[in-house]
Amino acid sequence: MSEIKVSVIMPVYNAETYLEEAIECLICQTLKEIEIICVDDGSTDRSLEILEEYSKRDDRIKILHQRNLYAGVARNNGLKQANGEFVIFLDSDDLFERGLLEKTYKQGKKVNADIVLFGGECFNVDNGEHKERPDFLRKEYIGDKSVFSRKDIPEKIFNITTPCPWTKLYSRKFIEREKLQFQELQHTNDAFFVLLSLALANKITYIDEVLISYRIGQKNNLQSVKSKNPEMFFEAYEQVFDALNEKGIYEEVKKSFIEVTLAGCVYNINSVKTKEAKVKIYQEMQQEHFTRMNLLEQEETFYSNLEHLYQCKGTKYILASCPE
Repeated sequence: MSEIKVSVIMPVYNAETYLEEAIECLICQTLKEIEIICVDDGSTDRSLEILEEYSKRDDRIKILHQRNLYAGVARNNGLKQANGEFVIFLDSDDLFERGLLEKTYKQGKKVNADIVLFGGECFNVDNGEHKERPDFLRKEYIGDKSVFSRKDIPEKIFNITTPCPWTKLYSRKFIEREKLQFQELQHTNDAFFVLLSLALANKITYIDEVLISYRIGQKNNLQSVKSKNPEMFFEAYEQVFDALNEKGIYEEVKKSFIEVTLAGCVYNINSVKTKEAKVKIYQEMQQEHFTRMNLLEQEETFYSNLEHLYQCKGTKYILASCPE
């Protein structure tokens, strides 16, 4: 095989329903100089069998095995084996445009980018509806620059996209230079990697096209596993907070960090279904490791989204007034 241009890293866990579609999207990519690293996370369905069948047909497919350690560990293990000039982290139940890898690779090479962003949509498997997700790529925050970094938009650097890795192509040299890794958490294990990479990249560029369909509804991949510890996402954002401070850039990106963290709080509060899980989150918001970040203590004029502020403040004080 010629020199590998892009390494695709795909965690796989009990994904038999949609795995073949995802693999077909990858082997049919217009960019041929790729490797597809599939990390089986201890699947108990036919996922491994499907991967083995495809690997016999296409030698670009590599299979790694691990016990059920979740997506963060799977991505880290895949990254250790990656040989591509660029790396992309994709989910095993999503759909990808045929030109995804070629378009992002060419743009990355053109400007020597650390990160290439691109747009995406949600595909609801329950009703077949396709809906574009503008939050995957917020061009209005980027302005007219085709290449930028946090120094250009420090107050919006974390708002230009979501803290998910699968709408981004990364330079492998950049990842190695900054020693970036995914957290070994059961969920929200990608926020640290994504947010820190956005803060540290010297050159970020983007393609204003929808290149991925993120499947929602009856998902059964690593990201859809709900922890019995719904407050775990605080650990992810707390480590980002500490890393930004250690690197001396927190004050520069403080506004954007607080906004994205409050948005994460609201998302997690709204996404858990049981009262017990919501209470766990509310209680966590009273702990020192949350309050030390001063997320709720800024002047109101500091916040771009007062709704998020009020929801987080309200839940905090309502819980504080309740008897034990």
